[in-house]
Amino acid sequence: MIRMWQLRDAISGYDAAYAALAQARGIPLVTADARRARAATGQCRVELVA
Repeated sequence: MIRMWQLRDAISGYDAAYAALAQARGIPLVTADARRARAATGQCRVELVA
């Protein structure tokens, strides 16, 4: 929750939850949403799938 709160200025709270979880687990955030991928870049590893 702390990391999610820290990310709130860079990305939405909803996106921050997923980014913080991916970061905590050491796994990439996998998404088909290009906007979410761009928002989370720099916060955690991101894999955009088509």
